[in-house]
Amino acid sequence: MSMMIRDQSMAVAVAALVFAASSLVFTWVSRVDIATAPASAWFTVDEMYVPDHSVGENPVIQFERTIKKNMTGRWSVETQLFNGSRWITVCRGSGVSNYTTDEDLPRPITLDWYRGVCDEKPGLYRLQTVWLFSDETGLTRSVQNESNEFTVD
Repeated sequence: MSMMIRDQSMAVAVAALVFAASSLVFTWVSRVDIATAPASAWFTVDEMYVPDHSVGENPVIQFERTIKKNMTGRWSVETQLFNGSRWITVCRGSGVSNYTTDEDLPRPITLDWYRGVCDEKPGLYRLQTVWLFSDETGLTRSVQNESNEFTVD
């Protein structure tokens, strides 16, 4: 009888050891998956369109994004003017925001809401946006987006 109890105790100990080892492997694999996940697993820009408009107007823009993970993000938007041969940053807006999977954007979205107020002169423009995200584990990802070219007259 004592041999049977010892064998059962050994079986329980082995089962516990196997369970603990598999939990560690699962945790390690999960961390590797999280660490190697692309930025698109966290956040995507689905649409970004700025219409042509006149000086002084604050047009409604088309901007859609999908938040796939709760996180904090730093964002920076550059308004760039084409000078005939190169793009020149003429305005810059930036900030820090919390991003959660259950939030939505305000409607309508205006150009000034998206980038801040910018004193545009007539010309050809585009927006360059960069988001830098970090999660509770300290991992970071960046997402970049370039709008269409739009004319201000």
